[in-house]
Amino acid sequence: MIIYGHRSTSIGSTKIPYEVCPNCNHEGAMSLHIFSNYAHIFWIPLFPFRKYVVAHCANCDAAFDKKQQSESIKREASLAKGMYKSPIWTFSGVGVLGVIIIAGTILSNKSNEEEKKFIADPKVGDEYTLKVENDYTLAKVFSVQDSIVGIAVNEFSINKITKVYKLKTEKAEHFTDTTYLTFSELLEMHTEGTLVVIDR
Repeated sequence: MIIYGHRSTSIGSTKIPYEVCPNCNHEGAMSLHIFSNYAHIFWIPLFPFRKYVVAHCANCDAAFDKKQQSESIKREASLAKGMYKSPIWTFSGVGVLGVIIIAGTILSNKSNEEEKKFIADPKVGDEYTLKVENDYTLAKVFSVQDSIVGIAVNEFSINKITKVYKLKTEKAEHFTDTTYLTFSELLEMHTEGTLVVIDR
């Protein structure tokens, strides 16, 4: 279950001594408290999306949101919001997400380069995950001669790549569809996305 939502944090306050409280009509006890709303997932802040101001009277302890504020207090509140920035930590989720994306890209590129090396130098026993239309199947290399690779393809397929491992337990008689491919054909299949994963 993904837990997500939004929270708020106080980012500053300022007094407005010449304002009169709309509730008790006392002058000199008003202050503005500025808050930042931020989105979170699993309580990790992702990004701030708005700031808001609550007016407070120290004399009667009344609080006023934007709808309850007088026009003069709204003007002061607008100025106050410009004085305070959302804290950097409210962007921390974006930073974490950026690191994950960069790390994923690096690992993907590394894996891609490694698989190209496997294509250039195939070995008997290599396992190929192949995409067939909207399904996935498994093939095994049974011979390598000169620039020709012989593979045996499993007669069964599965609809999710994460479940291909189940085909690895199939008996040898299920790998009956044999075909021969050149190194260049294998590379072309890898580039096109037909040859998805190579395990050695």
